[in-house]
Amino acid sequence: MTSAASSRSVGVLRAALVLEEVRAMPVYEFKCTECGNLFEVMGSYAEREKAQTCPRCGSQEVKQAISLFSAKAPSAW
Repeated sequence: MTSAASSRSVGVLRAALVLEEVRAMPVYEFKCTECGNLFEVMGSYAEREKAQTCPRCGSQEVKQAISLFSAKAPSAW
């Protein structure tokens, strides 16, 4: 493989990794007021606004929990 071809391959791989980072979705935590189960929902802001159902007991009496967040800084190439 030539140096130019190798550089292109690395560039394509980097572009794919950057694209994958852009597709990251937030995770929202909810707590069931019936059974106390804490569960997560991954999705867009619109997903967070939908009525949620507890996966343990099936109740729709859930509230969004206050949770921490983490962010990954773009890595230096």
